Parts: sequence; structure tokens; C-alpha cells
Amino acid sequence: CATNPCQNGGPCAPVDGEAVCTCVNHFAGDLCEGCEEGYSLVENACVYSVPTVNIEWCNVQHPASYSKATGEAETIYGQVYSTSGDGTAAAGQLAGVSAKLCYSATQVSASSDVAAMTCIDAAFNPAASGNNDEYQADLVFDTAGTYYYLYAMSGDAGTSWTLCETTDGSGNNTGAGVATITAAVTDPSAQIAAVRATADGTGLALPIDNAVVTYLKPQGGSSDPAGFFVQGAQAGPAIFVAVDPATLNPQVAVGDVVSFDVTEVATANGLKQVAALVNFGRASTSYDVTTLVQNVDLADNLVTALDSYESEAIAFTATISSSFSFGGSGHQSAQIQTDTLTPSSALKLRLPDSVVNGYNLVQGCMVELDYGVMWRYNANAQPSAYDIGDFAAIVCPAPAVVGVAASSATEVVVTFDRNIDPASVLSDFSQFAIAESGAGGADLAISAAVVSGKTITLTTAAQTEGVSYDIIVIETITDTLGEPLAAAWNGEFTGFAPVVGSPVVISQLYPGGGTSSGALKYDFIELRNLTGSPIDLSSWSLQYASATGGFTTNKVNLSGSIPANGYFLVRTGGAGTGGVDLPVTADQTTSSLAMGGTAGKVALVSNQTAIGTDYTSADVLDFVGYGSTANHYEGSAPATGHSASDALFRANGGCTDTNDNAADFSGAPAAPRNSATAVSACQ
Repeated sequence: CATNPCQNGGPCAPVDGEAVCTCVNHFAGDLCEGCEEGYSLVENACVYSVPTVNIEWCNVQHPASYSKATGEAETIYGQVYSTSGDGTAAAGQLAGVSAKLCYSATQVSASSDVAAMTCIDAAFNPAASGNNDEYQADLVFDTAGTYYYLYAMSGDAGTSWTLCETTDGSGNNTGAGVATITAAVTDPSAQIAAVRATADGTGLALPIDNAVVTYLKPQGGSSDPAGFFVQGAQAGPAIFVAVDPATLNPQVAVGDVVSFDVTEVATANGLKQVAALVNFGRASTSYDVTTLVQNVDLADNLVTALDSYESEAIAFTATISSSFSFGGSGHQSAQIQTDTLTPSSALKLRLPDSVVNGYNLVQGCMVELDYGVMWRYNANAQPSAYDIGDFAAIVCPAPAVVGVAASSATEVVVTFDRNIDPASVLSDFSQFAIAESGAGGADLAISAAVVSGKTITLTTAAQTEGVSYDIIVIETITDTLGEPLAAAWNGEFTGFAPVVGSPVVISQLYPGGGTSSGALKYDFIELRNLTGSPIDLSSWSLQYASATGGFTTNKVNLSGSIPANGYFLVRTGGAGTGGVDLPVTADQTTSSLAMGGTAGKVALVSNQTAIGTDYTSADVLDFVGYGSTANHYEGSAPATGHSASDALFRANGGCTDTNDNAADFSGAPAAPRNSATAVSACQ
């Protein structure tokens, strides 16, 4: 055995002086008397011989095509038939057959080179039934795209391969199978939550994929940027993207499904937001955003769980339970009450001035918000909307006449507490009737009616100065929401008499703001129109001087107009550290004109040139000296009675003007009025 080892690798032992190799795979006895099928006798050993099988035909059994996302598996089945093996028998794997599943990103066919494709081993499927052997393998792709696949069958242990295409069921080849692979859709809600949980900072790379744009927000003040909101599910979370939609390509629209990488996260007034992004893209448009709206009518935790509602699309029905006040530049806010929440300063409806003023939203109005977003200001919940179309319904108290006055010898102005719909005024003016007071008084003919906001100006025949007239307004006149007067209105006015003195006066003055102790954060000056016609203020100015100083550069040039019989509010100076915002929105704001809290002087001037010390100039329409040390004032003495909480009020709603500051003004808690404030004509 040492000199004659077994060539077949079997064990060797001396037998009768000879080296004998025994069977490695013996069939019977110690010596090979025969070998089982598939084996041949080599040097007294049974050695397996790999059979050669003729692949008669094969195919990709199923599927012929499929679509999956990256990372998702699809099982592909192939089958083979050979007459040189077990034929059509279905019992067990055909010996000598090898199978692989091959694929390529380029088109392939039965004539392609297997070596140019990527192949994976396929396993025999013992569970398959039928007359052909079946193999199976799973395809998983990590990259999106289109892939082509074939089965490869070998009958000679992989020396040669036969590529197998799909068939039409009748034995005709139809080409390679086709796999359409799309990028896996990640969970945008989880990504948004991750961004919200990230500390403020720059240099980030946080993906948000396939989130839905739910709302576009226009630019407000300098710290109230334009942007858009994105959300992935009705229950949230959502986040505000403080990037102007107009600066992105493609431009953003509600319903867009977008992806981007967040590079900067910030928190502004408690609101978590995306401050910068890159790689912005849009996957689709016109997503049904109503499916993401969460109705919060029954939610009792809008304030206590504000973090979980912030920036989400919401809907609710509520009653406005307070007057509107300043809610940031260009915005107003008011407390609301829902079925489950009582009024709270921490829960306010926040709307742009155009919506509040255009539709006269006031305390007592019911609003059904169909589509809005949850804004926040620190710990305060501020459900918001930016378009009247976001509301399904608005129901407000019926409009009412609040005053009537002659604005000229041939005009009478009827003032309402709500904006009037011009279409509700009939062209024959039959909704109005005017006659001299008393039995048998002569009628005063009406020839025109012009609607402007809350007023209707009637053109009349010539009035008699000082004569009393009765007027009737019929209830069919409606506001801009279609609500009619509750009942016909009867009133009285006096025939026109020219106004003696200034047509506009300073009606309220509050110099107690801008401090740590003021009831309000800002100073303000309020004007009153004593006439029945709007007055253009755009060439006028308000000027301030200290108690003993002259008027120089501390002034503000006015803009806009003051309504007939109405007010005009100017917020002045900087914000103090104490007090609250003005309860109503100023008609004009300025950072100048910070007034002294103890004493000072204010002049309303018909031009925009500083008056210096020419206090009695004909250009001075009204003048108020306040505080005991003021060195100039109208009449007997300066106006007094103001404090950190009290303003100086002109008597009779601002109508009294005797040219005596001490007599005309007195102190009371500050209560600014603006051009939207309902008024009656001065009598």
C-alpha cells in the first residue's frame, strides 16, 4: 500500500500479499461486487459520475413581470424539462440539473451571454406539482429602475447554460421577465417627527420624503415669514417650512407631494420650523389634502397638548368670544369658544386684517373653519386661516344702524355696525324714506345711494339748515354675509350746518405705554372725524414735543383716510416690557412719536412740516398739551388725569371741542378705537 496507493482515494489494505482498494461507496460485501446507479467501479471502488442531461426546454414560469419597491423581495419561479433524465416525472429533482436566476439592467434574451448578467442560485421546489421540475429564487433590488430577468438551466454541472424566457402559455417565448422597481416610500411622519425633535442648528442633513403640502402661508411682519406646511398623516405630526414657496423650483402648491433635505432647524416664538433646505423636489400634485384635516370640535386639549397639534391641518366650529385685537403685523386675533373649550387668552383665532375687516368678524360671530392650520405664539394656540374660502360658514349678529348725519346740504350718511353689501341696495332707493319731522312734514327726495364699507351715502334734495328730519331704513338691506337688518330702523338727523373749527380732532391720547408699568405696551393717539364724510389724511402729520420743547423731527406723516364720523388710531413709539398689545388693530403704526409719560404736547397739522414753536399756526388743526408742566395748550390749562393705565379722553366720544384742553379732556382706562369701530354721528 505504501508503494501502490489507491487512485480513487479509498482505503488500502494488504490482502494475500496484494494491495487492495476497497469500495468508497460499496454496494455489497467488503469488496466491490457492483455499484449503485450513477456510480462506476474504479480500482475496486464505486465512484460517482456526473450525468449529462439534455435540457429539452425551460422557461420563466411566473411572474412574467412585477413591480416592487426597493428592498422588497419577489419570488421568481422557473421550470425545466428533459427527456434524457426523468422525463416528465414529477417525483424529485432531476439529477444533473443546475438552475440560476439571472438579471440585468439592460434588455436580455435567450441568446444573451450568461457571463454578462448577474446570477443567483435557484433552489429546487419540492412542493411543486406537475410534470416538470420547478426552481425558485428571490429577487431583491436596492436601486430603483427597470430590470430584466431569465432563468438559466445547465445539464452538465454548469459547463454550459441554457437561458429561459417567459412564454405565452402555448410554448412560445415572449422575452425576459420585467421587474419595475420604485424607490421605497419612507414614512414622512417619522421623518417630520425626527426633524421636530432635532435641536435648533445649522449644517444638518435630515430628509423629509413624500410629505404633502397642506397650506401656503403669506408673508406677515418681519418675524412672520412666508412659507408652507407639510404633513404625512391626519394625526400628524406636521411642520412649518419657513421658506418662501415662490423661491422654490418647482413652485409649491397645496396638494404637492414633496421631498427635501433639511439643513437648518429653528424655533420662533415657540413654533418649530424648517429654516433652510436643499434638494427640493416634487413627486406628484393634486393630493387630496382634505384627508389630512383633523376636526378638533371635541378636542379639549388644544392648549395643553399644543405640541401635538402644532402646524397641523385642522377644522372646527367656534364662536368668537372677544373683540379682535392686534395679532402681529397685518393680523388680528380673538378668543374663541368651542363645544369643549371655554374662552381663554391662550386660545385665539388668528386671521389677516383682510378677512377680519372685509367680513366684519366681531364678537358673537360663529365661524365654521373647513380648512386651516394650528399656528402658535409661545404657549398660546392660534388656529389660523388666510382666505375667506377656508370657511364653510360665517354667521354674525344682524347688522344695525348706529348713526345718521348730514355730511353736506345734499348728502346724508347712514352708518351701520357692519359692512353693507352694495347689491342689497335697490336702484330705486325705496329702502329709505326721509321727511321733515312732525305731522305732515315735507318729504326729502332721494336720488342716489352709494355704499362704502359700513356707510350708505344718500344724495338728497337741498336740506334746510337746522331743521329736524326723520329717516326710515328698511330691513331688506344686508351685510356682506347676506344677513339683513333685524327690523326696520327709524332715526332722526338735523339739516346740514357747516362744521366750525377743525373737521378732525385728537379724541384720545395715551402716553403711558412703552414702559415696564404701562397697562398697554404702546403709546397711541386717536383721531375723530366730526363730519359725515371721509377725510383724506395723506398730506397731514402728527407731531410731538416735550413739555417745554419745540416741534422738530419727532413726527409721523399720516396715510390713508378717516371714515365719516369715525376714528383713526395711530400706534406710536416702541414696545414696553409691561402691559399687553393694543386691544384693536392700529390704522397706522410708527416707531417714532414716543410720548413722555408725565407731560408733553401733541399737534395735528394739515401739512407735514415741523411747526417748531409756532403753536398757533393756521396749519395746526388741533393741539393738546398734557401734564401740569406743559408750556402750551388750548384754553385755560393742560389736560390732566392720565396715568400708566389711564388715557386722556375728549368728551362726548371725541365730539366736544371747546378749544380748552382742561375742559375737553379727562382720564379713564385706555380704550383705543380704530376705523372699524362702530360710531354714531356727533350731534
